[in-house]
Amino acid sequence: MTVTNKQKNKLGYKINPAFFVNLQAINEKEQRKVKERRSKEKAAKEKAKREAKAKQQRTNKK
Repeated sequence: MTVTNKQKNKLGYKINPAFFVNLQAINEKEQRKVKERRSKEKAAKEKAKREAKAKQQRTNKK
């Protein structure tokens, strides 16, 4: 018996995503550099946010 209704035969249309994954060796040095860069960017963003808030508070007091 062949089921042509896609709703009834959902598993027949599934594709294993593992076929599309391209695994690569772990490069700890590169990962460390990326982590440090993101950390610096986050700190700079937070600092800019604090400075903007302080500036806004100073202008509101005037």
